[in-house]
Amino acid sequence: FHNSEDAKKALEQLNGFELAGRPMKVGHVTERTDSTQGPSILDSDDLDRTGIDLGATGRLQLMFKLAEGTGLQIPQAAASALNLNPIGTLPVQQAAPPIATQCFMLANMFDPIS
Repeated sequence: FHNSEDAKKALEQLNGFELAGRPMKVGHVTERTDSTQGPSILDSDDLDRTGIDLGATGRLQLMFKLAEGTGLQIPQAAASALNLNPIGTLPVQQAAPPIATQCFMLANMFDPIS
């Protein structure tokens, strides 16, 4: 937030706000000041547009984790698929080759830390 008063107001109004039947938890975040570390892979513009490719097992693991504590039942086929593929045995996925195009894209033009 540009103004600290706006941030305080948002914090007060959104903390405990019920969204999809669950209360939101809103709190203060401290900005990282360690400039020795390079930009994270999660800070890239490409990731914002394309998302993370989890694969079938990764999606199942995510949905299982999100369903914990909600009372939702996980289908038996999904639970058995998770038991067959432990987390440590996921294959490493390679990036797809770029596709030729007449367009160009500017990305990472500035350092968000500075």
